[in-house]
Amino acid sequence: MKLSPALIYRELNQVYTTTAGGALSTKPTLKRPMLLGMDVKPNPGALCILAPDHVRAASAHPSALLVTVGKGSASPGQWVVDAPSLGDVYNQIQNIFDRYEAWYTELVESRLQGQSIQALLELSYPIFQRPLVVIGMDFSVIASVRAEELGMTRGIFGATEQSYDVVTSLKHSSAYAAAKNRDGCFYYRTDEDRFNSLCVNIKKHDQTTYRLLMYDVDGQGDMTDGFLLEILCGIVEHALLHNTAPSVVGDQMVQTILYTAVSDRTADYVTISQRLEAVGWLSSHTYLCIVLQISYLDQKGDLDFRLGAGMGSSLGDSHYQADMALQEAIRYGKNDGFIIHGEDSALTGPLSLTRTLNYSYSNTKALQYAQMSGINESNLLKIVGLFQMDEETVMTAASLSQWLNITTRSCSRILQQLLDSGLIAEIESLKPAGKGRPTRQYRFIRSRFLQVFF
Repeated sequence: MKLSPALIYRELNQVYTTTAGGALSTKPTLKRPMLLGMDVKPNPGALCILAPDHVRAASAHPSALLVTVGKGSASPGQWVVDAPSLGDVYNQIQNIFDRYEAWYTELVESRLQGQSIQALLELSYPIFQRPLVVIGMDFSVIASVRAEELGMTRGIFGATEQSYDVVTSLKHSSAYAAAKNRDGCFYYRTDEDRFNSLCVNIKKHDQTTYRLLMYDVDGQGDMTDGFLLEILCGIVEHALLHNTAPSVVGDQMVQTILYTAVSDRTADYVTISQRLEAVGWLSSHTYLCIVLQISYLDQKGDLDFRLGAGMGSSLGDSHYQADMALQEAIRYGKNDGFIIHGEDSALTGPLSLTRTLNYSYSNTKALQYAQMSGINESNLLKIVGLFQMDEETVMTAASLSQWLNITTRSCSRILQQLLDSGLIAEIESLKPAGKGRPTRQYRFIRSRFLQVFF
C-alpha cells in the first residue's frame, strides 16, 4: 500500500517536529521507508531516511523523498525531522504504514465475511476521526457513523424540520447538481459550514446513485484523507453492488401503511399521515399514488393489456425499469402487470395474484444456471422468487403452471430437471378423491437452493 507525502507528514509531525521543503502532495506515491546508504540512488517513489551528512541532491528522482534527522530548514524534496535517531524515524514511519495497511486488510476481510456497510464505516472511523455517511441521491441515508448532530442517521435526510431546509437548498443548487458528475474525491462546500465535506460519488451506468461523505467539522478543506476515502468508497461500492445495503426507510413498513390507506375504508388518515412522516414521507412533498385493480381490468373481456411500472432514483432509471417490467408482462402472456424497483432491479408480479413473487435479473448465479440447464431465465427466476417467498412451498406441475403461465407439461419437465439436480425433493403424492393418477408433489431443498442461487 502506498501513502501520500501529506498523510505521512501529518502523522509524523504529531510525534516529531518536521520541516518540509516544498508543497505536500496528497497523491499516494510513497512506499515503505528504506535506510539509504552513501552511494545508493533513490528508487522511484522511495521514502529514503539518511544521515545529515549523506544528503544528496533531491533531483536524484523526482518522486523520491529524502528524510534526514536534525534541525533547520529543508531543501525541495527533503524533510528534516527533529528526532533522537534515524532508527526512531524509520520505526515511526513503519508504524504509520502498518496502521493503514491493517485498516485496509480489515475492510477486505469484512467484505469477504459479507458484513454490512455500517460495519465498514465503523471500522473506518478510527482512521478518519470524522463523521462518515453513505447517502443516496434521493437523500436516503444508507449508513452513518458519529453523524447524529448533523441529522444524518438512518432514514431520509430532510424528513425533519431541521434538515428539510438544507435538502431544499441542495435540490435547487446548481453546484450540487454539477457535483453529481465529479469523479474521484472532491471537496463540497455548503452555505452551512457544518455540512462541508469530502465526497466520493458512487456511480451505476455512469449515473451517480450514492455518495460517500466525510464531514469536515473544522472547515479547513484539507484533502489529505482524499485517497483513503477513495479506497473506502471502492469497498462500499462493492458492498452496494452485492446488495448488502439494508432497506433504508423500511420498505415493508411503507408498503403496509400504504396498503392500509387504499384498502381499509375505516382507516384513520391522521394516524396514517403520522406513520408516513415517521419513515420520511412529509406532507410538504408531492406524491403520486396509482392503484391498479388487475382483476377488474381482466373482467373487461374485450380489453387486452400488459402493464409495466418502474420505480428508481431518477426519471431515467424509472423509465428503464418500467420498460423492463413491461417486457416481463409481455413474456408472461396474459392480462397482468409487473413492477421493477430498487438498485437491484427487484421484480414483483404478476400483480393479479394474491401472493406476488419478488425476483431479480441481477441474480447472476440463477442466470448462469438457466443458461447451463436450458431452463428459460424468466421461469427459473420466478422459481427462485417462489423459494424466497416461502421455502416450504409444495409444488406440483399444475400449481407451477399458474405461477409461470406455461403448460403443465413444460412445468413437469422443469421440475424433473430440478429434481435430477438435487434442488428439489419429491414428497408423498397427492391422491385424488376419485379415480385418476396421484399428483406428484415437490419441495425445495433449502441448503442446495442457497448454495446454487445465492
